[in-house]
Amino acid sequence: MSEGKPPVEDENSTLDKIIHYFPYFAVPIAILMLAAYFFNFHSGFGDQGDFGAFGDFFGGILNPMLSFLTILLLLRQLRYQRSELNSTAAELRATAEIHKETMKHNQAVDIYEKTYKEFDSAVANYHDSLSNSFLTISKDGDAYREALRLGDGVSKSDGTIYLTLETLEQKADVIRDILFSPKDQVLLDNLNIALNSTVRYATEIYFFAEEYQKLGVNNLLYLGRLERFHESLQNVERQIESLEIEDTVLPITSVLNAIIHHCEQTIMLANDTPNLD
Repeated sequence: MSEGKPPVEDENSTLDKIIHYFPYFAVPIAILMLAAYFFNFHSGFGDQGDFGAFGDFFGGILNPMLSFLTILLLLRQLRYQRSELNSTAAELRATAEIHKETMKHNQAVDIYEKTYKEFDSAVANYHDSLSNSFLTISKDGDAYREALRLGDGVSKSDGTIYLTLETLEQKADVIRDILFSPKDQVLLDNLNIALNSTVRYATEIYFFAEEYQKLGVNNLLYLGRLERFHESLQNVERQIESLEIEDTVLPITSVLNAIIHHCEQTIMLANDTPNLD
């Protein structure tokens, strides 16, 4: 309907012009008819029969012209009403769209308020999985799993090394030595376990962020953490690549790469989505 509005306005403009200039045609015609009548009867109005005949003639000419003018006015009124209906319909559509956006925003706020604690928990668990020690390497090169958290992953004074996903690149030389020793499977098994745990939490974070973006949740509530999370994932990927381990040995890395790619897309979409508040 909105596409049909300009032609209606054009048609109204044309009708306005015809109505405006109509008297310039009708009045001279009426004057000419009167002039012709009085020119023919120099002594006045003539007899009653002549004047009656002239009246019929005059009415026969002017009545169609007046009827035509009436039709033009009616058409103009109809065109104007249709134009008003189009404007009203456009306003209703705009109001409905605003209402729809408001409902969507309220739904987004409601869902975020119900899930942000789970989102925060997933972020905390993810970072814990990076700093938790998943393998201990003794001074003599023996490798074994130990459920111990040590954030910096540095060597102890006795030479014992606690590996974390954040320190793989830092300890790459030691890890490569183990990979070429009988203890290589112990390292790979524990590394796979650690990566699977990290990717599980990373997947949760991504699903939350993707849903927030689709719902139009205010970017300030999640986008900053998502961007830092994406940078952290890239760092994990770099740490793993530093070990030069084949992908077939660590198949979980393909999932990690996919999450990184999807996060990039979600961040781009979130940055392009305007906030409602």
